[in-house]
Amino acid sequence: HERAALVARESRVLAEQTESPRAWEGWYQEARALEALGDRPASAAAYSEAATLLTSVLDDVQLDAVEMRSWLLDVKGVFDAAAAAQMAVASGPGDLEAALDLVEQGRSRVLLSAVLGGSELTAPLDDPPADERFEGLPGPTRRGLGRLGRLRGLRDRPWFKTSHLGGTHERSTADLSEAAADRRGRVAGAATLGVSALRARLPRSMGAVVFRSAVAGTDVFWVERDRIEAHSLPLGEQELRALVDRYVSLMAASVTDPEARPPFERASDALRAATLGPVEERIRGVRHLVVVPDGELYRVPFGALRRDGRYLVEQVSVSVAPSMNILDALLDRTPD
Repeated sequence: HERAALVARESRVLAEQTESPRAWEGWYQEARALEALGDRPASAAAYSEAATLLTSVLDDVQLDAVEMRSWLLDVKGVFDAAAAAQMAVASGPGDLEAALDLVEQGRSRVLLSAVLGGSELTAPLDDPPADERFEGLPGPTRRGLGRLGRLRGLRDRPWFKTSHLGGTHERSTADLSEAAADRRGRVAGAATLGVSALRARLPRSMGAVVFRSAVAGTDVFWVERDRIEAHSLPLGEQELRALVDRYVSLMAASVTDPEARPPFERASDALRAATLGPVEERIRGVRHLVVVPDGELYRVPFGALRRDGRYLVEQVSVSVAPSMNILDALLDRTPD
């Protein structure tokens, strides 16, 4: 491990001297080696530097999700590792905010790449016929818009007829490119929001539970205006998937089979205890709960989880947000 740390350090020093965009990799490998050596503070600092440099690279080259995959970039993995290292040395609320900032940056980068360039699902599909309205947009976005316009029945929808996709009014390539740039700016700006700033904007009646799932375990962050805390669950990705699979299958069976109802309720109780157990006391203190899932937990209807014979939605109103940054944007919406 000491040799690995030395090699990684020499590699990133050389990359920095040559101003290589891959310098972040040297910091990342050095961080992993320092972590294996048990030097947690140094590892956390190196991970943080890797995440910072990777952010700079992503801002410069503006990769979309498909290109990230071709570059073999596990963006979320880098930020998650940095967050885990930060949590390992956390000694107060500020450190937990820094860890959650890293989680949110990784999550936002993945969402941003999907918004601007589609997802992995767009990669193997053939390009649609050329459409000059979409020239100048990122390739995966152009392909996605082309397929959208060919969906059966879509052209009859009122909102589609009035949009530029429907072709009822012309928008130039410059207009489309400007709109894309504006969207990129707004979403990229949200990616830099700090958790501290968001907490100051949260209504006092609202609490947010943020999950970060990994192979070795799952982290749960509880966020309120006046409180932030973190808990580690002994649930790796495989264990979490097994719990969710059982819950979802029993929920479906209980719709038509009365005998499946008791097992479903037990599975609901178990899943709630496994995921929300550490923050149950906090949930009782709010009127509205926002859940930011991760991984398998996107499949869970949290409002339908039970405890003591009551569903969660009977205790608080429940919403789901894909990230804290998007929650911040939603706070600006009107109540309706």
